[in-house]
This record gives sequence, structure tokens and C-alpha cells, in this order.
Amino acid sequence: MILKRQVILIMAAILLPFFYVNTASASCYFDGPNSRLSNYCAIQSINGKRIDTRTHRFIDQKLKFEGHTNGLGLPSKIIKNTVQPYLSPLLSYSNNINGGNPSKDLILNVNYGSGDKELHSKSGILAGLELGLNGRYIYGDGRYLQYSTNGSYSYNSIHKLGVGSVGASGCDVKNLSEWWYLDICASHYQIRKDLSESKSNNLSIVASNFLKITKNSFSQFKFGFNHYINSDYEQEQAVVGINTIHPNGIYTDLNAKFGKAIDTKLVTRLSLSGRMVAQVVDKPLSLSAYYTESEGGIMAGYDRDERNYGISISYPIWKKISLSLGYQINNSTIDYYDLKTPTVGIVLPAIQF
Repeated sequence: MILKRQVILIMAAILLPFFYVNTASASCYFDGPNSRLSNYCAIQSINGKRIDTRTHRFIDQKLKFEGHTNGLGLPSKIIKNTVQPYLSPLLSYSNNINGGNPSKDLILNVNYGSGDKELHSKSGILAGLELGLNGRYIYGDGRYLQYSTNGSYSYNSIHKLGVGSVGASGCDVKNLSEWWYLDICASHYQIRKDLSESKSNNLSIVASNFLKITKNSFSQFKFGFNHYINSDYEQEQAVVGINTIHPNGIYTDLNAKFGKAIDTKLVTRLSLSGRMVAQVVDKPLSLSAYYTESEGGIMAGYDRDERNYGISISYPIWKKISLSLGYQINNSTIDYYDLKTPTVGIVLPAIQF
């Protein structure tokens, strides 16, 4: 009996390091964190500890996919140029399918009325498809190009209206030294509705560094500049953010944006956003919120400033299908633009080719 107990204790002593490391590395890779933060978390978690072959191979592949040529030293290689096309069903509720005006009266110094009813906004369910692709090309040690493009079309059969959009983005990612990175990115987005069309472009340079906050808490701190362009104006914006893997599988992502004022243009002066992902019944529960201050607009001689608030929650309801519910508020100094609306969406799994 004593010999059997000693054998059990010896086996536990041998297996405990492997169990710990597997648990530590598994807690780094889950829905929410980007791959660089997950890699940093895993490297810090296994530092100075014994790891089993499976964990060794898994982290090695993750590092090499981020452009780290040697990974953890294993001889295996990865494909440097990857392209992943996809087709994704779309289903959501929109409070303005056609890009129309509010249906209430516009009151400034006089009552301008509600205008032509044919130009009023229409709401309803939109269903459609998105076709796109994601790609990555690793061209050096710790350096790669990451890009994506997509196009979508959604339709509402009641109003017989459709919404089309196209988008594209690309980033040149460079590992400067140790855990310092520089992302140089560009993006374009365009959406066309029955009564409106909007286009926007972004050019950004963002630096980031990874830090170990506590024993089991790991963060990515990022800061930089964004040049925003639309059809009416261009704006310089400063951006800062921190995303963190906390103990017990909790992830947070906090971001702030500060925009330069532009005379007679309603532009974003301050934007705050946050997201938390937590595992609930072994599924990722995502909670998001934002706050935006926009200032500088002029309408018929009246100042137009706005405050926007929003909150949403998303959770998988069946297999890979998630339900998203939320609420948005737009509070303007001109009541005509005030808005309160729910947001509803169903995220369906994409079909990858």
C-alpha cells in the first residue's frame, strides 16, 4: 500500500508541470485576444517550465504564423503565403435601410416640417450575403503583410430595398525588437443605400508593446495616429488602447480616439470603446460599449453637437450561431437628429473555401 502511494506521488510530480503548462497555454488562446497577445501570454506562461510535445508544437506554429522564423526551435515550416476566401450569410435589423431622413419635424427658429415622406428613413430586417477573403504574406523575420477585402448585399423584401457595401484593408506588420511592433495600415469602406452613399478611408501608424502586468495578466499597449478621409473632410486623430488577458479566461479591450476640430464640420472629437469577453458555460459572452462626442456642425446658423452611446451583448445560441442584442442613443443639440433604437443581429458561421 505504501509502495503504491509512493508511485502515485512520483507520477503526480512528473505530470504536474505538464498539466500546469497545458492549462497556462490554453488560457492564452481563446475568442477575443489577437494572436500576438495570445503568443506573448503563452511565452510568458511557459518561461522556465517544462512543456510537453503537443504544447511545444502548438506554440511553435503560432509564433511562426506571426512571422517569427525560428518559433520555439522546431524544424517544421509553415506556408508563407495564405489566402482564405469565405462566404458569410447576413441577418440583421436596420433602423435606416434606405439612408433617409428622420420622419419627425425639423424645428429651428421655425418649423420646417418633416419633408417628403418618400425621403423618410425605413426600418426592418435585412438578409443577404458577404463574399470576401483574408490573406497573409510573411516576407521576413517578424514581418508580414495582412490584408482583406469583402463585398456584401442585403435586401428587405417588405420595402423592396437593398444595401450594398465594399471594403478593403491592408497592414504591414513589423516586429521592431523583442515585443515591440509597428503596424502601418490602410483601409477603404463604402456603403450604398437607396438615398445615400458614404465612403471613408483610413491611413494609420500604430506602435504596440506587450507587458506582463501580474503573474497571470498580460497586456498589449498601443498608441499612434490615424488620418481619416471621407467625401466632406479629412481629420487627424490620435489613438491609444490597451487589451488584456486576465486570469480565468477574461479578456478586455479598451480604446480611445481624439480627433482634431474642423470648422463648420461635425467631426468626432472623442471616442471611447470597450469590450469584455468572458467564458460562460464554456462559451464566449461578449459585452461591448461605446461613447462618442462629435462637435463643430452648423445647420441654418445653429450649432450641431452630438453625443452617441451604445451597448450590446453577444452570445452563441447554437453551435457557431451567435445572437447580438443592443441599444443605441444619439443625443443632438438639434432634436431632429435625436435617435433611440435597438440593435439586433444574428452572426452565422462563414463558409470557407
